[in-house]
Amino acid sequence: EIIEFPCIKISAESCEIEEVFHQYVRPKYHPVLTSFCTDLTGITQEMVCNQPYFEEVFVNFQNWLEETGACSSKSNSIFVTSGDWDLKIMLPHQCEQLGLEIPPQMKYWIDIKQTFVTATGQYPRGIIDLMNRLELNHTGRLHSGIDDCRSIVSIVKALVSKGTHPL
Repeated sequence: EIIEFPCIKISAESCEIEEVFHQYVRPKYHPVLTSFCTDLTGITQEMVCNQPYFEEVFVNFQNWLEETGACSSKSNSIFVTSGDWDLKIMLPHQCEQLGLEIPPQMKYWIDIKQTFVTATGQYPRGIIDLMNRLELNHTGRLHSGIDDCRSIVSIVKALVSKGTHPL
């Protein structure tokens, strides 16, 4: 179940952060977080208990996409992920459970790990491995959605500086 919904919009030209969306989500199906979940993500029960449910957060996110111009007909925006899990598996599962439609722009994305494979021939195991191979320092907490987004931004910047243009 999705308990954090982060997204960072960057400029395709400069790779600089333009906008940030970040909201915790109150779990509906598993309302009490397990210690495993908290240990993995750093998200505590207190952080989610007074937050809106996914349906409201998802509407907020779609409104944010509209406000930032990320889903306008003139936009060439695309999501960048580390792996396919979030947009291929987790989001569709959550939306199916709730009877929500996935916006068309969320059905396509760039897997930054695959971009790295194409550019280097090396397959990174995850964000930390990617950052190590690019000689980047990891900051924040692994598996914190917003920190992972910031790491992906750093990875995109590093790839662009090395001549690979994933966007």
